[in-house]
Amino acid sequence: MGAADLEPLIGPVVATAVGAQIGSPGTAASHYAPVTATELVVASDLPARLARESGRVAVVAFAGTPIAAPHELFALPRHASAYAQLLYATLRRADASGATLILIALPDETGGIWDAAHDRIRRAAARRPNAPTA
Repeated sequence: MGAADLEPLIGPVVATAVGAQIGSPGTAASHYAPVTATELVVASDLPARLARESGRVAVVAFAGTPIAAPHELFALPRHASAYAQLLYATLRRADASGATLILIALPDETGGIWDAAHDRIRRAAARRPNAPTA
């Protein structure tokens, strides 16, 4: 259930942006972020983005997404709850793969669990405050 589902019942839902971690790790701007540089990409832009990379890229995207060697697909299902459940484990596998970059193809789906998945994806790709710059 997302904000859009609650608003008809309780009125407008305001979610404040979290600038600093207060208590729970899940409230940090960067949460479960891979060590490997990670970027978000619109799925339709993925082929062009991969063409610009000379090193091996770990691509986190829906199962069946065509990815040519030397890049590697780390597939996620199209079902919202399964996607959300497997996202962090998939990111960890991509991070451990030895790739020079992780690209996460953003799902087009929104609403409910997909909104939570988008939040997790954004946090995973967020630059950590004390991370070294490239």
